[in-house]
Amino acid sequence: MRRFSLFLFLLVASCFAGPAFGGTCTVPAGNEGDILYNGDYHTYQFCNGTIWQAYGGGATCAAGAAGYSPTTPAGNGYFVLSKSTHNGNFTSLANANATCLTELTTNTGWRGYATANANGQLVAAKVFAFLCAGACNNLMPLATYYFANAGNSSAGGGSFTADTNGIGPNDNAHWGAANNFSGTYAYWTQRSYFGSGGTTWPNRQSDNNCSASTSSSSGITGDIGITYTWNARWEVEDQSDDQTCDKSFYFICIVNP
Repeated sequence: MRRFSLFLFLLVASCFAGPAFGGTCTVPAGNEGDILYNGDYHTYQFCNGTIWQAYGGGATCAAGAAGYSPTTPAGNGYFVLSKSTHNGNFTSLANANATCLTELTTNTGWRGYATANANGQLVAAKVFAFLCAGACNNLMPLATYYFANAGNSSAGGGSFTADTNGIGPNDNAHWGAANNFSGTYAYWTQRSYFGSGGTTWPNRQSDNNCSASTSSSSGITGDIGITYTWNARWEVEDQSDDQTCDKSFYFICIVNP
């Protein structure tokens, strides 16, 4: 295992030119160059000085250029609003992922279900909750995701594309439009507000997070996103809108290509 980890480190390191700057990562804490195994994603990740970056199977070094260059995955993913609601206690990120898999295979009327099912995408290795619970679930680098609503078969069809770090949506379109989630919904995210000018979500858990999504106490608060305005899609900025963890809200599920 040590030899394998060292090989991965050397392979990735060989794709970079220039000195390391000694940056740090959070959730969990780590220094640039550190390596961990993420059991939820079943892959190794390394700290690139800012975030924990997955070792992608399709990632290569760009010919003639220095730097990590992930390739666009085949097929598309889905970004699906749940039909059911849940309190702030998902117990763990792994259990939140399992909740999403049950949600999307029980409610089969959402737009894109037939394609995703036929493609073998509705399995534990590809379905995750758009949630922070200690760590934060993001998307596959450069993948395109189509919106759907498990409670409304006519909703969805719009899309966005993740960046090279699996962060989205890279636009300022609100998520309440008919081609997105089609309506006004509030959903748990436990994600911090500040991204890149409001167009991308940050890879950081909010300070108000239902104790990392493990509490349903009325005395603890967590963060929700709301569909109807572009700058509240993953966290309502005003702290007066933090919700107590005993309340039930929708959640969003990620289906990877």
